[in-house]
Amino acid sequence: LHLKRNEARKLNHQEVVEEDKRLKLPANWEAKKARLEWELQEEEKKKECAARGEDYEKVKLLEISAEDAERWERKKRRKNPDLGFSDYAAAQLRQYHRLTKQIKP
Repeated sequence: LHLKRNEARKLNHQEVVEEDKRLKLPANWEAKKARLEWELQEEEKKKECAARGEDYEKVKLLEISAEDAERWERKKRRKNPDLGFSDYAAAQLRQYHRLTKQIKP
């Protein structure tokens, strides 16, 4: 009984330490980790394509389905393009619209 209690105490302590480590990590740590892994995979694919003598951009585009590409194009068209600075009135109007979008009702 005494040994079981000590074993349970040790396991509980280990779990507490692990939980404390997880809580100390930043909130976006999982997303950062996933992004870094994705970037590493991208680099590996680029190296493989270079070794085979293929263009990486073409290989990447071959993997994307037509439906996904169409959805991305619609998203791009929906966003307002930045026309740059034409005159002060247009710049003021853009700033006004940007600030009014930020106001929460």
